[in-house]
Amino acid sequence: MRIVNFKEFVELPSGTIFSYYEPDVYVGLFRKEDTIYDSWENSKSKEAIDYFQVSLLPQTDFNQEFFGLKERWGEFSWEQQYAIYEESDLQILRKLIG
Repeated sequence: MRIVNFKEFVELPSGTIFSYYEPDVYVGLFRKEDTIYDSWENSKSKEAIDYFQVSLLPQTDFNQEFFGLKERWGEFSWEQQYAIYEESDLQILRKLIG
């Protein structure tokens, strides 16, 4: 597992498995989807500003369970850090889940 910042995170490919990270705290389990870039026609550089994600854990809202819904991050907290699960981490998770 490795910890990355926002700029590193948005460069990772779709399908990357991650959790939000704060020192000593891991939140959720997600799959990264497409990165959203600043797409103003007159912009000289396309800067990553957002991304889509899918929660891999069930979410309950109004007594209904939702799973696998694609959602936009939309927090714009550029200091956010991410715990990136590497292949060895995913193998351990697979064994734990069964």
